[in-house]
Amino acid sequence: MGDRLRQLRQAYHWQQVEICAWTGIRATNWQRYEKHGVRISLNHAFDLRRVTGASLEFIYFGNVQHLEMELLKRLTKELTA
Repeated sequence: MGDRLRQLRQAYHWQQVEICAWTGIRATNWQRYEKHGVRISLNHAFDLRRVTGASLEFIYFGNVQHLEMELLKRLTKELTA
């Protein structure tokens, strides 16, 4: 999950401080989610969905089926970079 959250953040070319500012997630929590493999809380996943458009299916399970095309393009570009 941490890799997926990092890829999502990088797809928007955001630093950790920026995604935290946009979502309201504390930096210490985001670091735990992204770098230490702690599963993101549901409330924070909702915040992340609101800001990025990523579905909960993607955030928790990596399922890209319900992602908007623009976000899917961003993520694909990030993965192949």
